[in-house]
Amino acid sequence: MDHLDGVSIDFDEDKCTCCGKCLKNVCIAESISLKDGKISINKDSCLLCGLCVNKCKQNALNLSYIDEAVDNVINRMYKLIKY
Repeated sequence: MDHLDGVSIDFDEDKCTCCGKCLKNVCIAESISLKDGKISINKDSCLLCGLCVNKCKQNALNLSYIDEAVDNVINRMYKLIKY
């Protein structure tokens, strides 16, 4: 799966309480699992959609953006729009 340049998922194990809210019918790519009592994220299959980030009340999951990469995407989209 190709990922968006400049976007990544970050997981802070210290903040995670293993509540499972990110697991229950949230991850459409099934990239989040519970192994040995710990949450695990398969970053290779993660779609970077952010659904899990919205469910995590402990802020253990976050999407990171590199501004330059986002600007590049916006500039490419702008060129496609016809006025």
